[in-house]
Formats: sequence, C-alpha cells, structure tokens
Amino acid sequence: MTEKNVTETDATETNTTQTNVTETNAVEANTTETNVTDANSSETESRAEANTTANALTESFADRHLQALRRAGNASVERTVSNPTDGDAAGPLLAQSRTAAASFDDGRFSSSAYLSSLSSGGVTYQTEDGNVFTISYDSGLTTQSTNGSVDMTAPFRLTDLNVTMLAHRGEGTVDGVNGTVYETSSFEAVGDDAFPGVNAENVTAFRATFVVDERGYAAYQKLNVTATRGNKTTRAVETVRITGVGSTTVERPGWVDRTDAKTESQ
Repeated sequence: MTEKNVTETDATETNTTQTNVTETNAVEANTTETNVTDANSSETESRAEANTTANALTESFADRHLQALRRAGNASVERTVSNPTDGDAAGPLLAQSRTAAASFDDGRFSSSAYLSSLSSGGVTYQTEDGNVFTISYDSGLTTQSTNGSVDMTAPFRLTDLNVTMLAHRGEGTVDGVNGTVYETSSFEAVGDDAFPGVNAENVTAFRATFVVDERGYAAYQKLNVTATRGNKTTRAVETVRITGVGSTTVERPGWVDRTDAKTESQ
C-alpha cells in the first residue's frame, strides 16, 4: 500500500514536472513569437515612417518653407545669378540680381531686379491697399496700378527639386548661414527648369546646397552648374539668401509718393 502511494506520488510529480516544462516552453514560445512580432512591427513602423517622411518632403518641402515664412510675418530675400564665363554652351544665362522684402501680414511688398548684362531693371512696390507702383531703371518712368496684385511669395520660392535625392549632411554652416545642411550632385534633382536654356545632356558638373533653419524654411540655397557643348563651357551660380525673418520692415520709397501725387493731379 505504501509502495503504491509512492509510485502515484512519483507519477504525479513527473506529470507536474512535464506540465510545468510544457507550460514553460509554451510561455517561452509565446514570448519569442511576441518578440518576433514586435520586431516585425517595429520594422514595419520604421519603414512606414521613412516612407511617410520621404513623401512629406517630396510633397510639401517647398510649401512648408513658405508657410514658415508666412508664420514669421515678414522676411527679406536676395537672389543672384552669376555667369562668369563667356561661353554659351547651353543658351543664354543672364547675370542678374533681385532683392525683395515682404510683409505678409499687411500686404506691403518691395522688390528690385537688375539684369547687369542688359543694364536693365526696375523696382516694384505694393502698398497695404493693393496699389502697385513700378519704376524703370532704364527710363526713370513710373507707373501706378490700382488693380494690380503682386505675388509676394515668388522671390522666396525654392527651386523645384526632388528632395529625396538630397543627402543629409547634418548641422553646419555654409557661407555664414547656420542650419541643417542638405546637398546633391545630381542635376536630375532639379531638372532643366532650374537654369532656363541649360540642357541636362550638356551638364558636366552640378551641386545644390540647402541650409534649413530650425523654424522650417530654407535660409540658403546655392546651385552651381557647369555645362559644355563642343569646345564651349558655361558656368553659372544661383544663390538665394533669406534674412530678416520676423524682423523685416518694408519701407515706402520716396518716388512712390511723387508718383501717387502726380497721378492724383491728372
């Protein structure tokens, strides 16, 4: 009788041990499956996040740039295009410069443009009431339009580009501008529209550099292109600097008052 009890006890212990081992294995298996599932989920989420980020950059980088400037209320910009060589490898590339100041809050805007190769240019000023005044550097003639409307964002727009082709260089300083630096050496990132008259097939060297401010706008843009056709080479550089974000004041030129007075007297 005693032996039987011992045998039953041993059997029970054995069954219990087996059960515990089975349960332990099951728990470990479930834990492993959970870890694998979590790993797969994290990898899926990371890929989704990367795709979302790439899509967001592609779809809204230029928009977010302008939105950041609008939120600041005002800004200034200087755009220059230089063509230091005499070659004409890919069509006319006129040296030019343009400065602009915009008050997005009240609609005041001032812009000056100058084509040094043609000694031509002028100034445009828009009042908060929407009246647009222009003066020509060539003739000194002034005009006024009460029905005009200026696209104040035009001088601040970035070159159209495929930002997924930009390489992230981290935080840095380029030509005195601090921020997050992005670069590309592929002309395909910007295309032919970046430099009118330049054909992609003639481009032998290219570099685009952008510096993005922590507030979300590109404070600096530089495009450097070299194009060759036959024995002629053209080099051109476009630089855009955005300054005075949130601290720009759009001054009313004196000639605007004279033009306004002259118009009223007629």
